[in-house]
Amino acid sequence: MSVILCFSGIDPCGGAGLIADIETFAALGCHTLAIPTSSTAQNFSRVAAVFPHPIEWMEKQWQLLFEDSFLIKQVQVVKLGLIANTEQLKWIAKKLYLLQEKNSHFKLVIDPVMRSGSGQDLTEKIKPENFRTIFDAFEPLWTPNTHEFLALNNSTDLSEKSFFHYAEKMSENALGVLLTGTHAATTEVINKLWWRDSEKLNYLDWTWQRLAHEFHGSGCTLASACAAFLAKGLTVRFACEQAQQWTYQALENGIVLGTGQAQPRRIHF
Repeated sequence: MSVILCFSGIDPCGGAGLIADIETFAALGCHTLAIPTSSTAQNFSRVAAVFPHPIEWMEKQWQLLFEDSFLIKQVQVVKLGLIANTEQLKWIAKKLYLLQEKNSHFKLVIDPVMRSGSGQDLTEKIKPENFRTIFDAFEPLWTPNTHEFLALNNSTDLSEKSFFHYAEKMSENALGVLLTGTHAATTEVINKLWWRDSEKLNYLDWTWQRLAHEFHGSGCTLASACAAFLAKGLTVRFACEQAQQWTYQALENGIVLGTGQAQPRRIHF
């Protein structure tokens, strides 16, 4: 079974965060190793507070997980979700370097969560560009939405030319950049992928009908599905393609609990 190590926050609604990651991985036949980064107080409409987990607690969990030296070699993909502060950012990077020493073949997927879908900031004092400074060394697959993509590139330029320029620069040190179009002001959702094959830059986009609901956890679900398909051995192009198809099905069959946003139905019966 494919093994994915996940750093993410806990959403008590189950729509996003670590619960979304675990459901997605399980549905796609992967096993999750998890180190929660934070707990949140939220419902389907808003986030009231984020409680970062202490580094000492995260360190203890890491040490216990990987005192089995064989287990660390089984990790095929690491998926990063909510990182609550700069201290966690630096600590996770150190752990990835340790992982790399013992398991040089793992892939990294980063869902650069910065704000909730309802607009609340989720991170403390992290400069968005620091994500790239710290994690580019691991050549990740990035899965930002439009707002996150602009923040990662310290830009406010919404032009197509600008997007292609920044994506090309990001892909120089990345497995790929999957820019999701759910937050763009377009009639349909257009997701765009840039990736390098040897030294060649490739580009592909997919157009999806925009669904009626606002969704809680769609980005987490897509990033986790990408991680799962990479863990199964697909190339970045086909992993992103399969992940979009699977996620769209989960959204089409989404569920509404209470009066807030819908959430993906990741466990299909």
